[in-house]
Amino acid sequence: VLEKATLSKSTFIRGLQCSKSLYLYKHFYQQRDLPDSTKQAIFSRGNAVGSLAQKLFPGGQYAAKQDNFNYADAVAKTKELIQNGENILYEAAFLFDGVYCALDILVKNNDTWIAYEVKSSAKITSTHKLDAAIQYYVISNNEIEIQDFQLLYINTAYVRKGKLDLNQLFSKKSVLHEIQSQQDFIASKVSELKLVIEQTE
Repeated sequence: VLEKATLSKSTFIRGLQCSKSLYLYKHFYQQRDLPDSTKQAIFSRGNAVGSLAQKLFPGGQYAAKQDNFNYADAVAKTKELIQNGENILYEAAFLFDGVYCALDILVKNNDTWIAYEVKSSAKITSTHKLDAAIQYYVISNNEIEIQDFQLLYINTAYVRKGKLDLNQLFSKKSVLHEIQSQQDFIASKVSELKLVIEQTE
């Protein structure tokens, strides 16, 4: 039986920013403000950029279904694809310590893996690094050896001439050493935020 997913990548980040916000999101989800048109446009842009980034690594298999999402199915599908020898996974899903995450792109390199998370922004922020750190925490504790963890983001210096050159559109930054040094912090915060969610008020 798969353990329950108490936190996700986004709720973990939410809890770091404001524990009350996490509590309300978990216990009074139906009363939340729905995303306005600006936020919806940001989500759509993120999805479009993510789809472009996948073309840098063609031929991958989707682990998480976009429609009718079920985290247990996504985790099982990821495991199955890895066991079947797939080398490129999109939306690879993992669960550890009650935390669920889906990684944009996971690429096999000999016996290890390179993790890629795609950002639709022009620079890397501290939140992006925390985002990567929680993913590394979950994935590396699933007996997946991460050789490198790279953030893909938009290269604003690129000027398109003719056909879109994806290798120039995206900049890459390895954050592996930074996020490895944050793992004790991540583990303690996961425990702390679970306690926040368990409170009765």
